[in-house]
This record gives sequence, C-alpha cells and structure tokens, in this order.
Amino acid sequence: MAEKLFTMGESNKESGLKREFAKEQKLRTIMDLKSNSHRDEIAAARASLKENSPLLHSICSACLEHSDVASLTASKDSVCNEIQNALDVISNASQGIGHQKVPLMPQSVSLGSALDELENLVALDPLTVNKDQIRPSLEKRLEGIISGAALLADSSCTRDLHRERIITECNAIRQALQDLLSEYMNNFCIKDPWPKSSHSLILSRCQQSLSWKTSILSLVSNLLFPGRLEFL
Repeated sequence: MAEKLFTMGESNKESGLKREFAKEQKLRTIMDLKSNSHRDEIAAARASLKENSPLLHSICSACLEHSDVASLTASKDSVCNEIQNALDVISNASQGIGHQKVPLMPQSVSLGSALDELENLVALDPLTVNKDQIRPSLEKRLEGIISGAALLADSSCTRDLHRERIITECNAIRQALQDLLSEYMNNFCIKDPWPKSSHSLILSRCQQSLSWKTSILSLVSNLLFPGRLEFL
C-alpha cells in the first residue's frame, strides 16, 4: 500500500513538473517574440477568442431552433471565421511569423436586410391571405430575426440599458406583426365595401407601424453595435 502511494505521489509530482515546464516554455515563447507587435497580436487574438466563444455557443443554439433562417447561418459562419483567424494569428505570432488577416467575404444577409425581407413578406393581398399558412410562416421568420438580435443583447460587452432597449424593440415588432395579421383577417372577413374601406385604412396604418418599428430596431442595433450589424 505504501509503495502504491509512493508511486502515485511520484506520478503527481512528475505531472506537476511537466505542467510547470509547459507554463515556463509558454512564457519564454512569448518573451522571446522578436517584436512587440507579435505580443500585441496574441493579446488581441486571445481577446477575440474570449468574446466570440460564448457568442458561437449562443448562435449555434439559435441555428438549431431556426435552421431555415439563412441569416443565422451566415452569422455562425462569420463568427467561426473570426475564431479561426484568431487561432491563426496566435500560431503565426508564436513562431515569429507575420500574419496577414484575410478579409472576410461580406455577408449577403444582415439585420437590416432581414428586416427588409420581413416587410416585403407581410405586404400581402388581404383577399388571398391564408391564415393557417401565412401566420406560422411569418411568426417563425420574425422569431428567427429576434433570436439573432438577442445575440447582440446577450453579448458580454452590452450594457444593461442597451440590452433592455433591444428587447423592448423586439417585443414592439412582435406585437406590431400580431396587430397586422389580425387586421388582415378582419379585412378579409368583411364583405360590406364601406366598413371594408375603413378597415383598409387601419390595415395600412398597421403596415406602417410594423415598418416603423423594424426601422427603429435596425437603427438602434446599428448605433449600439456598428461593427456587429453583419451578425445576421
């Protein structure tokens, strides 16, 4: 028994020495970098990894729930590219090799364009609206967009005040869509031309309300996260 404990102790001691040696080598590698720019590159890359790792987890969860929303997939690809670039920077800088950041291809889908697409989808003919088909489709599309906006709100660098503002605007758009869909149904059910004319005016106002609220969300996100608008 004593021999076994001695062996375990020696093994733990050896493992501890290996960890200390690896730590020393890592520090020596950083100290031996030929230029301060390499150290700065590593520091910036580590900060990028720290920021994007939890973001990747959140966006992958959103993609699983809304797999048909192309904007979320584009966001996931963009974050993966940033993480890969950070790893390349650390690898090259550790070897004293200059790293040229490859510019990311601009994503074709952004928060603004996703909201514009939603506005186009809700421009329906009241006479042809199919409640059983269009409501679930539009609601699912909107929830996908809101999930993407929530990624910005959940960022570790987002202030509580800004987070609440994004949540408020998302809820406002959700309510505006429900009001618009309800008015589509009311307009479709009315046969008398005079009341229908009145409801058409209300329908137009609901469309304008949704358009206004989507514009506000896009503007707020752009002001708070000017470098993150292409997350979608």
